[in-house]
Amino acid sequence: MRKKTAGLEIDIEAKSQEIIDSLGSKIDYYKQYLKTARKEKTSDYEALNTLFRETLKEVWE
Repeated sequence: MRKKTAGLEIDIEAKSQEIIDSLGSKIDYYKQYLKTARKEKTSDYEALNTLFRETLKEVWE
């Protein structure tokens, strides 16, 4: 795989259509996954802010 991604085996071996197809389908899968994952992800910093403030109070008391 490293040879293929680095382009080192271009002259050594013929291209493997199975690998190309497999990588292409994986890339398509993850592109679709990222489209939905980004929309669903929300950040709730309030809980972290509260924890941080409480920790500071403990340290400074």
